[in-house]
Amino acid sequence: MAYGYAMLRGRRGAAGHVREDGGKRTVCLRGMEPGEWCRVYTLNGQQADLRDEGRADDTGKAQFSFGGRGAVFVLAEGKVRLWEDGEETYLRASSWLESLRKAKEALKEESKGEERAADTEAPLFKEDKPEEANEPEEKEAEKEAEKIPQPEEAYFLRPAGEGEAADALPDLIWPEAAKAVKRYFELYPPFAPFAAPGWRFARIPADGPDIPFCAVGYRAQDSRVRQIAYAVPGAKGRPAALPGAYRFYPGQDGRDYWVMTQEV
Repeated sequence: MAYGYAMLRGRRGAAGHVREDGGKRTVCLRGMEPGEWCRVYTLNGQQADLRDEGRADDTGKAQFSFGGRGAVFVLAEGKVRLWEDGEETYLRASSWLESLRKAKEALKEESKGEERAADTEAPLFKEDKPEEANEPEEKEAEKEAEKIPQPEEAYFLRPAGEGEAADALPDLIWPEAAKAVKRYFELYPPFAPFAAPGWRFARIPADGPDIPFCAVGYRAQDSRVRQIAYAVPGAKGRPAALPGAYRFYPGQDGRDYWVMTQEV
């Protein structure tokens, strides 16, 4: 069991500390903007894990509790505002943000051609869609979207230029029923568990110890998200069945998955 106390370094008047007590870590922040949205991460090699998030109160204070190891850093307004230990943590966190930005730009560039191809190809999971709209599932997705606060702005590390980028694409339209998964594509790098033209997936941490990770995906057409997908990995062959509308699909990454898709 670990016990300890460490100060956080901060920018723009922000300060705070991390207190560890028996494996539970508590992060206390002060000097934030009232109502500012804060995200607490821990470094995990070259990646970072989102541990908790929420708004600062009217006095600019916030408190978060979680388990897990790794140096702590806090994002606010899409930038590293506080960090644990020395400058190395700040540089590693900034490098991770930069990799997310580059991955997002590469994904948009690649989507330029593949969204056109998706217009003429049947979606990978099209056969899973019920004959009639499944209203309870759509309403449940809308409820989840309301629970998860959306990012206030895209991550960036240096000021954006005044002119429009030469390779700029139209903004992707996310229907209300799809916004529950939008945030994951801004927080986590993309990966490709399936050979699925027109689909994009993000690998996200799982809550339970028996599942190594989960995946969320979307398929866009005409600059609008048309379908979303949830995938849970299992053992090679045919993992234990999941309840509900999940269907079995073999993956191309050495795992097989149970996948649920929704039209949005």
